[in-house]
Amino acid sequence: MQRTRLPQALAGTIMGDLIAEGQRALARHGAEMTIHGDFAAFANVDRDTAIAFPGYFNETTNADRGMCVLIHKDGETIGTYACGLYLPVDTMAEYIDEIGLHNACAKPDIEIFGTVREWFEAMEGPSAFSGGIWVRPDLRGTDLSRLLVPFLPMIGRSFAVDVWDAKHVFFMVPEIIMKKGIAERYRPLFLEPGATWHYTTPPTPLWFGYAAPVQIMKDALDFISKGPDVLVPTKTPQPAVQHAELVR
Repeated sequence: MQRTRLPQALAGTIMGDLIAEGQRALARHGAEMTIHGDFAAFANVDRDTAIAFPGYFNETTNADRGMCVLIHKDGETIGTYACGLYLPVDTMAEYIDEIGLHNACAKPDIEIFGTVREWFEAMEGPSAFSGGIWVRPDLRGTDLSRLLVPFLPMIGRSFAVDVWDAKHVFFMVPEIIMKKGIAERYRPLFLEPGATWHYTTPPTPLWFGYAAPVQIMKDALDFISKGPDVLVPTKTPQPAVQHAELVR
């Protein structure tokens, strides 16, 4: 995996302004973030036995580039996020079938079917896989946690679009998270079932989520100008079929 070269001169750019506003929002909770150009720092975090996706580890990912965001408070890492960039020769569906998102288990690592397969067949060009969201258990349900759950993917997805020029940004949500009713806090354009992760025993049912680049950058600009309140979900994600034109 190629290490991401973090931009050195972000002042005045959308990404630079987003990071600065994010640091101010975190500081109100006594926290701060660090952004890293690969997955090494992500791998070093103890997530209290939570299973992290092997696509977010330098040793097992098939991503071309990677980045991660760590949240620190009182000298400890209390939150994580990761994003990997994949460069399919044809479509992401073929990439998943033939190569896989990681090499930590026998293929397929993720099985896609139904309309979710159709979405991946429509995804050509640089595609970012957003995930790795974790907040330390004792902080869940707090105001800081309610900020982090939508904030972390917003930072990473904006990085994918603004720095990597990703054409597509997708993510996978375990079905157990869907049942808890918190997945819309990830701010998806839509969510629908149709994937299985075979790394776990038993396999984990997944829901597919998509965020369009224009939506991602609008969220970033809204956050810069209006602050964290814009991250509060206002409606349930609509069925994917209504948004095909934003994927193709």
